[in-house]
Amino acid sequence: MLATRYKACALMIVATLAAAALVLGRETARSSPAPVAEQGGPAKPARLYYGVLACSNGGCHNNPTSPNQKDILLCAYDEVDIWTKHDKHRLAAKVLSGERSKQMAKLLGIKGDIAKEPSCVSCHGVIVEDKNSVHESFDPQEGVSCGVCHGHYSDWVAQHSAFLQRKKWRSLGRAVKEEQFGMRDLWDPEKRATLCASCHIGNAAEGKVVTHAMYAAGHPPLPGVELATFSDAMPRHWKYLSEKPANVQKILEYDPSKSSLERTELVVVSALVSFRESMKLLAAQAEQGAEAKEADRAWPELAQFDCYACHHDLKSDSWRQKRGYAGKPGRPTMRAWPTALVPLAVLHVGKANPEREQKLASELRDKLKELTAAFDAQPFGDAKTVAIAARQAAQWADTILKDFKTAPFDRAAAQHLVVGMGKESKLRLLDFDSARQFGWAFRSIQGELDPKFTANADSAKALKELDEQLKLELPKGQVEISKDFLKDALEKLNNYEPEQFRRTFERLMQNGQKQTRKE
Repeated sequence: MLATRYKACALMIVATLAAAALVLGRETARSSPAPVAEQGGPAKPARLYYGVLACSNGGCHNNPTSPNQKDILLCAYDEVDIWTKHDKHRLAAKVLSGERSKQMAKLLGIKGDIAKEPSCVSCHGVIVEDKNSVHESFDPQEGVSCGVCHGHYSDWVAQHSAFLQRKKWRSLGRAVKEEQFGMRDLWDPEKRATLCASCHIGNAAEGKVVTHAMYAAGHPPLPGVELATFSDAMPRHWKYLSEKPANVQKILEYDPSKSSLERTELVVVSALVSFRESMKLLAAQAEQGAEAKEADRAWPELAQFDCYACHHDLKSDSWRQKRGYAGKPGRPTMRAWPTALVPLAVLHVGKANPEREQKLASELRDKLKELTAAFDAQPFGDAKTVAIAARQAAQWADTILKDFKTAPFDRAAAQHLVVGMGKESKLRLLDFDSARQFGWAFRSIQGELDPKFTANADSAKALKELDEQLKLELPKGQVEISKDFLKDALEKLNNYEPEQFRRTFERLMQNGQKQTRKE
């Protein structure tokens, strides 16, 4: 929440910013004035689909060198520039016009322009729900642009960009800005992770679902997501609070000596959100399958199962046989990676209390056993019982997320998580995607605990080996991942050996603990 005592900012070009505010503050043709709430905002924010021009107009988020911005350091004012030149989200809609997408449309039987197909645009762009709420700056070819994440509402854009309203706006709490003005609270790691998961995992209620048929037609497989790592690879067009100048930290009421480790918090919160959203998607599709008539039944939706339970080389004495099976051998189950880091969430909310940790770990095991039993009931699982078990698992995750508010992410907590990762990596053989979750999480948490960790030669060597095994380094910039990167990642997956990963990860853990003890 922004402090009400915000220091007077340097004067900006008032006429220019007033014009920028009016661009989005203007009422649409068929709208009527919104009633005003007690806190001074509209009772319900007005939907407006705007383009990136609304954020760059008037020299704001694409002009970091403007002398008028030098004393207003809440952001760097280069956000649009980074998004435009480097962020792959910028190209999300444009790929729908490429040859791969056209071929997919043909194979999937999509009639007309695939760039307008709702099942594709839902993640690759913006679904416009009301054509009367489209501003002239809106361009569907801008893909996943500012409004998709921050909120397509005119109220907050007009308020936060108007020179005469800025001080009052910054005095409002995050909840008020979101609920009354429509500005999504992306400082909240759970809300940010939920938004990202809606596309990178899926959300049936929002029509964001990648199906097995889409994979078969040529859609690149969705990898496991660790949000701190993926955010850096976008690359980020924002700074963590800990990275901001001291005077801005004061304005934002951030105390470096008391506040949480933001990357570590994002790793653990996003892990639990990924699990919850995977369970919700699984439940929604199973419910649809259970309720549909036999001729229309879409269950099982194979995209929700572990692809490599079927798509792997047949080898005798393979690591899959050594690992064993959660359920009946030969029965495909759900993807494993969304569950990989959930034990870290259990460790964190357990607050280093062994009894509480054991209780929560037992609850998690019970939820997963119920889901496994539902899958074992028949090939690909009984849809009705799968739906029930998945819903219950999602509700359990929701309960754990609420406990995060009383469990700070300080250095002691982060060190407890790193030790916990080491123990977890020894308990079971991890599949490729789950091992990547461990690799990404370790880099993020250990890197925040000890920024000099990679300067150690042994640590750097082990990290390099881990990247060679798992393809941890994500492609940076606006590159086509379905070409060389995807080919290389699939080769790594095919050659993956979990015992090799375990040995390398153990070396990393030992190096991390040695360096932490030296501090």
